[in-house]
Amino acid sequence: MSLIYWIGGSFAASIITIYFVGRRAADSQKIPYTFTCSEKRAAFERWHDHQIKQLGDAANTLFTLATAGLAYSLALLSETNRALFRANAPCIRFFTGAFAVSFLLGFFSIFNRLEDYRKTKRRHRFRDEHPIGSGQRNDAYTSTRNKLYLTTRRIGKWTWGLLYAQGFFFLIGSGAIIFFWIANYSARF
Repeated sequence: MSLIYWIGGSFAASIITIYFVGRRAADSQKIPYTFTCSEKRAAFERWHDHQIKQLGDAANTLFTLATAGLAYSLALLSETNRALFRANAPCIRFFTGAFAVSFLLGFFSIFNRLEDYRKTKRRHRFRDEHPIGSGQRNDAYTSTRNKLYLTTRRIGKWTWGLLYAQGFFFLIGSGAIIFFWIANYSARF
């Protein structure tokens, strides 16, 4: 039962921290940056595309490794390893919990990235529906655009926060599992 409290408490604390840090960081950002040179904008967009790809690759790798770590942890809980579990219960609970939190954060990160892409697409569509020379741009347009911009910035900060928290818990679980292996299997080497 303590494992469930540890996982739930760690997960809740991570989500709350990510929310407030992301909200503060997004609210402190300048409202959309405009490029004065089309070459700089093209270079920015090219590197931003690389950043999005790397973020996805890193998040997917961490999610896969956390899933594998969680599967290994749960395999240790099987009937054949019952004596090993009794002798090392706190350590096994610790790294199982850390991998479970990392897995959950990765799961929410996937949906958060999808929401980020959806809102960003909506923001770009809104901007393109109101061209500069059309005379339709007014205070309502600016207000809506700024709200969409802040929303996408906040979701983006959530994405990065979830990735960092996922990596943190994965590293904690990995450290605990290495400690477990050294403590139990060092005589074999």
